[in-house]
Amino acid sequence: MGKPLLYAVILLWMMPDLSLGITHKNKGASRAMLSCSSSEQMEHTDLIKLYLSSENLVVQCFFLSGIKINENTEHTLSLLTSRGITPSITIKNSTYAGVFHFNLSQEKDEPTWSIEIPRKSITINEDINPVEEWFITITLQEGLETYVTEGTLLDLYREPILQWQIGLNVNPSIIRKILKHVLGLKIARDPCANDVAIVGIIIDETVSGYFFGVTFSGFWENKETFWYDVTSSICVVQNDDECQKSMLVDIVLTNYHLVVLSTMGLFISSDIRYPNDTLKFERMEFCGYNTGDYYKAKLWYNEICLANQEDFEDDYIAITFEKSRSMSQVNYCLKRSRLLVSIALLHFLSGKVASPNNSFVAVRRFKNKSPMTALRFPTFFFPSEFHTIIGMAFHPRTHFLYVFGNQIWISYDGANSFEIVGNFFDDVIISSYHSFHSKEIIFVSQASNLYFSKAGLKFYSKMGKSKLPIFELYYDHVGTEALVSMSEMTQDCIDLYSIFDNETVLQSNEDMDFKTVLAPQYLTTSQMIFFAYVPQNASMETRKNQIFYPHHEKKDNFVGLLKELKLLFDICLLFTLSKQLLRARPPGRYSSQFKNSDTHKTVVIPGYSSFLILEILNNTSVLALATMPVKVYTGMTFPSKSWFLYHFGTTNDSSTWSITTSSCKHVIVHDDVNTSTNIVKYLDLGSAFKFKIKVLSDMPYKIRVRTTPFLKILIGHVFLMDVTTYAYWDETDSYVVEMEIVNRYLSKGITTISFIIWQATADCLTSAIIMTLKSSCSYTKYMSILPKYKLSLEDWESGQYRDEHGFNIIKTLPNNYRPPSELGKDIPTTNNFYNADPSRPKLRNYHPQSKKTGIYKQCLNKTSREDCNCTTEQKMSQNVAFSDCTEKVVRFMYPVIQYPLFLKIKSEDSLIPMEAPYLVTISEVNERKNWKLNQKMTAETAKMREYLEKSISDTVYNPKDLNLSITGSELYHFRVKVIPGVTFCKLVTEFQIYVDNAPLPFPGRLLIASIAAVILGGIILAVFMVELFDIHIWLLLKNLVVRKNKVASSRSSFDVED
Repeated sequence: MGKPLLYAVILLWMMPDLSLGITHKNKGASRAMLSCSSSEQMEHTDLIKLYLSSENLVVQCFFLSGIKINENTEHTLSLLTSRGITPSITIKNSTYAGVFHFNLSQEKDEPTWSIEIPRKSITINEDINPVEEWFITITLQEGLETYVTEGTLLDLYREPILQWQIGLNVNPSIIRKILKHVLGLKIARDPCANDVAIVGIIIDETVSGYFFGVTFSGFWENKETFWYDVTSSICVVQNDDECQKSMLVDIVLTNYHLVVLSTMGLFISSDIRYPNDTLKFERMEFCGYNTGDYYKAKLWYNEICLANQEDFEDDYIAITFEKSRSMSQVNYCLKRSRLLVSIALLHFLSGKVASPNNSFVAVRRFKNKSPMTALRFPTFFFPSEFHTIIGMAFHPRTHFLYVFGNQIWISYDGANSFEIVGNFFDDVIISSYHSFHSKEIIFVSQASNLYFSKAGLKFYSKMGKSKLPIFELYYDHVGTEALVSMSEMTQDCIDLYSIFDNETVLQSNEDMDFKTVLAPQYLTTSQMIFFAYVPQNASMETRKNQIFYPHHEKKDNFVGLLKELKLLFDICLLFTLSKQLLRARPPGRYSSQFKNSDTHKTVVIPGYSSFLILEILNNTSVLALATMPVKVYTGMTFPSKSWFLYHFGTTNDSSTWSITTSSCKHVIVHDDVNTSTNIVKYLDLGSAFKFKIKVLSDMPYKIRVRTTPFLKILIGHVFLMDVTTYAYWDETDSYVVEMEIVNRYLSKGITTISFIIWQATADCLTSAIIMTLKSSCSYTKYMSILPKYKLSLEDWESGQYRDEHGFNIIKTLPNNYRPPSELGKDIPTTNNFYNADPSRPKLRNYHPQSKKTGIYKQCLNKTSREDCNCTTEQKMSQNVAFSDCTEKVVRFMYPVIQYPLFLKIKSEDSLIPMEAPYLVTISEVNERKNWKLNQKMTAETAKMREYLEKSISDTVYNPKDLNLSITGSELYHFRVKVIPGVTFCKLVTEFQIYVDNAPLPFPGRLLIASIAAVILGGIILAVFMVELFDIHIWLLLKNLVVRKNKVASSRSSFDVED
């Protein structure tokens, strides 16, 4: 007999019971008993879908019937409401979380709870742009019971693709007529809102046309898929013959474009953020490729949500062709599209060409939307067994890169290195489907087999085989998987099947064992190693099938035939290593002897090598193979009751052992409870972030291994930030990791930190927590100035608010107001109008210089102020961009002396003090003078200021203890900017001050004073002259008056006599 071979793998087998896993939160909640809807029609479903329009969000919830014994829904709701118990709704996504409480009073006619949430409380944006769909959780706490309903909230008002008529409307009856010609389906999900999807029909050549269906509910309802014929949009520049013969190959929906791959070529839509009549497509031409090449081509898209797009983020699409390596990979032409989308042309090299070990991965940086020549990492070569590579895909919002074909490999560091997940041999994987929310992945093979895995874990399980001839797998926004197919029986011709439905998927209880014998070997009291026995003369196919693979690592429970397990207490064993004999000693002394059925059983001796029995020589001697030969010593004798006999063998071509998955035994908890398992954090330059994560274990303390961490922590971009971790076991015997991330480098970018429970299995709800870190400015970070008086909206609209001295501090500006200039109060020269009204004359518009300046912004080309459409926010804004809408400003009495400026920076829920190094520059937007700033400057700040003023034209100030003095009059409009180099943000704020009751400006005040002095001097001089020359001025005036009276009297008497 030839020397056998042993293939080994180490398994951490926690004796006596191995049960590992993870869940994200142990809510202790009951199944969903609440049903809610944002429409008038109430849906009786556990998963709810709400929709946000331009109006407020109105939600109604009620109990499903049968929640309590002998109580109906209406009585239960009334009872809870009388106790003051109402549900609460949590709305959250990766960057936002808000909690709202339902009204205590229920509707009169309906036994429901209701709530009306203002749209502005959820989002203030109204522009059409990619927006991340929200997750909602509605909870009701009654005593020890917690009722939970989960779902999504979609913004219908802003979702780009929903604003379009992507083609001609098609009645579902037309779609039913062409179902028999359907060859396949393609589904493109919205990267920010996975409930929004487009399904494309692949039709044979007998039917011409391109038909797309659009859904906003994730195909949840059988009447909410709307069909369009986009043939005229795609074939607008093509001849009819070519269009008649063409068919759909693939579709991709990016953040800004709909991309269609057909046998005619690649078509890219116009920007979907700017809706028009009908969606238009532009063709991108690739020279050297014909219809057959496009038919076999594939589109690859890394799903990324650009709801808050950074300048280093973009959509990238790759198109691959199955071309021979003999074709030049350089001499191809690509007609660049004027649309803003990046297209990469890749030649997919088959392993059959040139050499058997031809599969590799090379990573290059993109610069100016083109790959650079230099490699970022050394080229990674796959082994020759990985010979059929179909494609690769990033798991959404992570650095996990999967490469699949006849095997599946995973890279945790962006393709620097790879590890194998599974070997599928002839069942080649052709596509992968991912859910960013649930971290689930489903791989589909050529034979329509479905394999399930979790992001970051090196295991999989076979779910079954699809019975549907034509289907497409689809994940909605909450991670619910389903098979989408066509049907004549539904209203919209779309049928949705559960992946666990036996009518559509042939369920498979995959047996992870293989037909060979296992030999257990103790390593410690809690660890055991299993050796798989493979005979030396076994074929290559047999050896291939009798090897442990990575997906066995998560199959933790080994179950053998316990009835065959023997504990031999009455046999002493003598080892004769040179002859590989295991002999009972002394022969015949004991009644228990070896039997023929003991073949392929294992003698296990704790602390020493185990022995696999290969052949029974006689009833006292067997031929055995040592699992650890170095632990075998010739002539050693082991008494009875010190060794065991295990049976992990085969019987009738089947194994007597099996491997099964265990239930979850771990709970992962992190301190950022306001967001989901996908956390997004912005770190500005110099910012730090602390994060703590804890893993709670439900495993028995005796079998718990505290030398092995529960978490595997992976960083995607290791050089972007400094990460410091501190891990320990706390007093509750939980594994805790405290992490501090510091952004020290002047480099923008994105990285992910993945916390993976490596012991998790497919049964676990959550296997990983993904934290995305952006080295950039948070869109929630802003700078503002603290006003001296806090005014309410009512005060501002009324224009009345008096300070402690009774002075009204609100000034209403006249229409078409412009502040004074250096030329004078009545000669404004600024271009900024305040409180603009095109229907009224421009104030102080007499001087030629004033007539040349002054430009409307929001009121440009408008005829009245009502046409300017100024919102309340714009009227209250102090930004110069909205000066046309500004009606009122804060007023101060002259003079303004040492007015303190309190600046603050707010980021999320934290306040950052405005002090060095956040130095600022301050300017007056209308170029007014007569103002001055006073500051306290330290020696360090003075040096920094001196250095910065060499490169910055404006004066640099220390914002701490900054005071403003104004000696001019009327409106002053200041802009404050943080200097560059200390933050990624463009921190700018503006404030306005109206100085009232000021003295007349130069030279008016001087002229009045001079005239008054001359008049007063003249009076004094006259008095002096009178007294000097003894002139009785009053007597002269009296005589003059008397003389006039006498002359008048004489004339009067003369007239009488006549």
